[in-house]
Amino acid sequence: MSRPERIAFLLSNLEDARNGIRDSGGVEAGEHLPLMCRVWNHPSFQELERLLPLLRSERRRLAWHLAKTYFAPRRRVLECPRCRRTVEV
Repeated sequence: MSRPERIAFLLSNLEDARNGIRDSGGVEAGEHLPLMCRVWNHPSFQELERLLPLLRSERRRLAWHLAKTYFAPRRRVLECPRCRRTVEV
């Protein structure tokens, strides 16, 4: 996997890592319970989280496009080709 492909993969999965399911398993006495899932604690996601605010402060327009592409909620709509009525999916 090339570097741009890895970056796109990390960006595509960042929200899932942020909202990820916590590691399963019981908490024994003295056992450490991570606050986020294992994927979130991977160094790649940590570096991405460190760099996103820097991108926002130095390259606002690029950061806006990045957020629009990867983080904005998407709405799926079906449109009738004849009457142009739309139905949300």
